[in-house]
Amino acid sequence: MNQKLIAVGVLNILEGLGADIKHPDFKETPRRVANMYREVLSPPRVKWAKFPHNGYNEMIVCNAHHVWGFCPHHLLPVEMHVAVGYLPKSNGYVPGLSKVPRVIETKARRLVLQERVTVDIVDELMKQCKLLGAGCFIRGRHLCMTMRGVKTNGVVTTSALRGVFLEKPEVRAEFFTLVQGANGNGHNGHHNGG
Repeated sequence: MNQKLIAVGVLNILEGLGADIKHPDFKETPRRVANMYREVLSPPRVKWAKFPHNGYNEMIVCNAHHVWGFCPHHLLPVEMHVAVGYLPKSNGYVPGLSKVPRVIETKARRLVLQERVTVDIVDELMKQCKLLGAGCFIRGRHLCMTMRGVKTNGVVTTSALRGVFLEKPEVRAEFFTLVQGANGNGHNGHHNGG
């Protein structure tokens, strides 16, 4: 990330908006905005840790993780509440519990569509952990829709399912029931991001 280029771009935007760039309110704005982008768009790296699960063969769900991304079309924030579920293989391993939120942060904290975030999370879990299946469900509030254009407070939902989450209706139903119960939100009209 080139913060000097970002600062120059912000200065150009301020001048384009007619702001008095010599006014004290705007003196440090380019630097502050560049620092803000570095902070919010620099997700943590994931150092994978996998553990034997001692025969546990039921669904594991990490629910209601809160993360911010940025819409690549308007560079406005997207607030996402993410749920991830997975089923380990009988003789396999499970990721360390902190790794799931870290994967979410890594895939969401960038300039990216919500649909892509949803798919990338399950694909990364399936690749790293060799699971029987995984699912991701995201409820997103897009400021590009709230502040401008249609000006709606609507929430966009996406889901992606892999392995038994996609192939077995009972596993899919259990996942969405667990997600709905924790969020207190219906899953009507979810969009399959996978």
